Amino acid sequence: MTNNIIGESSRIGYGSAIAVVLLVISLAVIIPYLIATFRKERRA
Repeated sequence: MTNNIIGESSRIGYGSAIAVVLLVISLAVIIPYLIATFRKERRA
């Protein structure tokens, strides 16, 4: 991702697209984990 952004100025959009895709994938894993964790804490 960083190499695409820094390497060539014409590929800034491509590097940004990769960053957005990685963010969405990360959030798809993180949000359910946080929801499960907070539900467990509320019960205890």
